[in-house]
Amino acid sequence: MNAKTGIIKALAAAARVVNGQPLKAMIGGDGHILMFHRVQPASNAPRIVANSYLEVTPEFLGWTIDYFRRYGYDFLSLEEIASLAGRKSKRPFVSYTFDDGFRDNLEHALPVFKEKGVPFSIFVATNFPDRKAVIWWNALERLVLDNDRLTFALEGGNHVFHARDLAEKQSAFRSISHLIKHGSEQDQQERAKAFLAQFGIDPFVEVRKDALSWSEIKALAREPLVTIGAHSVTHPVLSHVNPSALRAEITGSKHQLEAATGKPVLDFAYPFGGMEEFGTREIEAVKAAGYRLALTTMPYSMKAAYLDNLYFLPRIAVGMSMNAGSFDLLRYGVLPLARNRAVPLAKRLYVNHLVEQGA
Repeated sequence: MNAKTGIIKALAAAARVVNGQPLKAMIGGDGHILMFHRVQPASNAPRIVANSYLEVTPEFLGWTIDYFRRYGYDFLSLEEIASLAGRKSKRPFVSYTFDDGFRDNLEHALPVFKEKGVPFSIFVATNFPDRKAVIWWNALERLVLDNDRLTFALEGGNHVFHARDLAEKQSAFRSISHLIKHGSEQDQQERAKAFLAQFGIDPFVEVRKDALSWSEIKALAREPLVTIGAHSVTHPVLSHVNPSALRAEITGSKHQLEAATGKPVLDFAYPFGGMEEFGTREIEAVKAAGYRLALTTMPYSMKAAYLDNLYFLPRIAVGMSMNAGSFDLLRYGVLPLARNRAVPLAKRLYVNHLVEQGA
């Protein structure tokens, strides 16, 4: 057991003694929107934490549902959450969401939700089923794990990263990811292609292998428990694109998904979804496109103020590193509070401003 796990278990044990009070009453919120990405069978292969921490096994996913059911939570669709605007829920609630549009959501997540009778949403970046997306983070993981040193040029600079042991590999992955996500001269997908080409990697091999197809999305949309939402076209950092590209990303994905499924697409999830990746301009664009709500990746519990601003809904990322103690702390409001200590004060104040102003 590592130090972090020990601290979580100790905090959870202490909180359980008083059933999370007074923390639960003060900061626990009314419920939680959970964010997942992938559901895959267990494996002992070495992994890069930045990728693997947002993956769960089917067994773990089922366990989370059993956990919330044990504590009397209602399982709400996003439509039901939107209907709560202006009023307080009678019981704590939880809602399940998945980002990007990976095939394992169909193969491994759907059977769990059908067995448990729980609704969930999948937010699709439409370049995934179009087979145009560069899922560079998976290709980068394999590169880093398979090599002790990576040398490449990107945006006029030459870069060298050592990856001789797992710690260096984790660090190299984080640094190269930042270069691809936040470079300035080209868009993210083009930077990723330029990076992968230097290692002879087909940039579309990952999307063909792992992403949902249009026929699979249509099949999912017919499932009563499933809501399909939009996650942009190319999964860019929205705050970095120009106004016309912003409209194309937000409106284009909506229209594509509606045409494919024959159903209205009313929910949006901001790509990456942190305060560096979107702001008031992006919120207004989502409103103008006709969505009823939008999800961030800001790690807060749901409170009445958020239900008054449906275009800034927080989500808690869930991964295999979490345990029963983590979920106890989530239920009591401690886990979101701890995660938000990492958010600079200015950004937290901006978050509060957006919520209060109904931006």
